[in-house]
Amino acid sequence: MKRYDETFQVLLVDDNKEEYYVVREFLSEISSIKLNLDWANSYHEAIEKVNHKIYDVFLIDFDLGEFTGLDLLMKINQIVKTNYITIFLTAEGNKDLDEKVLKNAVDDYLSKDDLNPSLLGRSIRYGIERKRTLIELSKSENMYRQLYYNAKTPVMHVDQDFNIVDINEAFKITFKFKPDFILNEENSFKVWDILDCIDYKKALVNHILHVRDSNGTTFRCKTQEGDVIELQLHVYELENTAKEISYQVVIIDMTQEIKKNQEERQRQKLDLMEKMAKIVAHEVRNPLNNILLAEGQLSPELDNTHLLYTDIIKRNANKIEDLIRKFLSTFNTDMVKHKEVELKYVLTICVKEFADTAKLMNVKLVLDCENCNIKLWMDEERISLVFNNLIKNAMKACEQKENAQINISVETTEKTVEIRVEDNGKGLSLEDMNQLFEPFYTNSGNGLGLGLTTTLNIVKSHNGDIKVARNNLGGATFTVIIPLKQPIV
Repeated sequence: MKRYDETFQVLLVDDNKEEYYVVREFLSEISSIKLNLDWANSYHEAIEKVNHKIYDVFLIDFDLGEFTGLDLLMKINQIVKTNYITIFLTAEGNKDLDEKVLKNAVDDYLSKDDLNPSLLGRSIRYGIERKRTLIELSKSENMYRQLYYNAKTPVMHVDQDFNIVDINEAFKITFKFKPDFILNEENSFKVWDILDCIDYKKALVNHILHVRDSNGTTFRCKTQEGDVIELQLHVYELENTAKEISYQVVIIDMTQEIKKNQEERQRQKLDLMEKMAKIVAHEVRNPLNNILLAEGQLSPELDNTHLLYTDIIKRNANKIEDLIRKFLSTFNTDMVKHKEVELKYVLTICVKEFADTAKLMNVKLVLDCENCNIKLWMDEERISLVFNNLIKNAMKACEQKENAQINISVETTEKTVEIRVEDNGKGLSLEDMNQLFEPFYTNSGNGLGLGLTTTLNIVKSHNGDIKVARNNLGGATFTVIIPLKQPIV
């Protein structure tokens, strides 16, 4: 891998010349590394250029006509072998395509709609740094042990029967094993067990035996504490003096990188939605004001019989204005008013508001406030809206459900408080999981689809986060995470 003061050769493979001009402009704005862009407009032209073996970075459009980016990647790997960075460019909004690329391909994948110089530059730099790490690990067998035990990157040693022979300290930390954990006959694991990804057993075996480090296949695994993490596994075959084969598996934790990319794409979407909301609100309010002014002038001239119609006009115009105000407030977190608030008080009030609805729907609404007696630095009105939205959604999920129940509980860690809203309702589909917090997405058939978008924005304005998962009751669990300490203003 080249030094940073050298020029990295980049090949863009895309049949649209406009994309070439866009990428060229983005690369010209990246000053941290030197990049020289070349372009191939087809699969076959790309193969011709790849044969020159001069490229360090490949930017590949997933759709290449009769071929896909995966077809080209397999060919590149046969020609170039290793030490190159591959980034796929995908279409925005295609969840199946995103999943396919993430599971089968590359160092990174980026949406064309979200592409910008900062995102592209960071992706290339990240790929270069990761390749450097892997190259260093494979440079010298004499340095293997030192790198193995001291590397900050998780590494495990796997025998030919896929038993775990050894793991380094970084692996223990990443997968949250106890410090005194030792591999022995009593604590023996297969590779899919220690990664807790039994669903990927066949794919994992194939990856170790055949795929190795030729692409960035991603596996969704779990730590010992049940946290979900996204991993890429780079496999190196080892042979001892007895000609026995084993495998060194270098693990790249992609969880934060994927999360950052998702959050950045979401932030960009919300910024665009905010601009659109302000434009739409302005354009609607102008004629709406004229309607209200006309109603004010007209009403005194009418008898009681016709005042009925002007009253309808006034009430509906005011309703539209209220909808506009709520729409705008969805994106406005600048006016958050933090103060010290007792969590138990907020949750108790929220639960009381739904007490009658719960009785009518025959839903058991349970608040466990054993750990509620803490004060948090937050905006009481807005954070109440968060829990109101989550309880309301849980109620909808429990409609026509026998023995329906919603549990609200609180747990604290050293730095955060976690408030869980758990139901045993109809649960969430994969599509729901992927799009829940998208603006205007709704699976209820009514409403604007802004409730969870608003919820996420409010939680983010409190320097917090929100997680959602399907639970073993058949329903969903939403977890709101808020820092315990007062933020520095």
